[in-house]
Amino acid sequence: MIWCETGTPDLNYARRFAEAIRRDFPDKLLAYNCSPSFNWMSAFVSLQEKEFKAAEQGFTAVKHQREVGTGYFDAITQVIEGGQSSTTALPGSTECAQFEQTA
Repeated sequence: MIWCETGTPDLNYARRFAEAIRRDFPDKLLAYNCSPSFNWMSAFVSLQEKEFKAAEQGFTAVKHQREVGTGYFDAITQVIEGGQSSTTALPGSTECAQFEQTA
């Protein structure tokens, strides 16, 4: 599946996107989403900066995947898949690399 996402509703853009993909991949599943998150990213970045500073006082939600139990579900996935799953969330994620302390 290929996902197209825009910050404002733009069906013309979505149509051109779909037509371009369909030329080479006629059976590919497509999805479109108009996400307002594009419009609030600067406010979100400001909030995140405050959260990162609060981590020094014990605020843990900056590691949001860990906070919601992603490691637990990754472990379940590995058990079900016999340790062969490549679709777990934490290993190799931006969160994993982003929060490692360097020497």
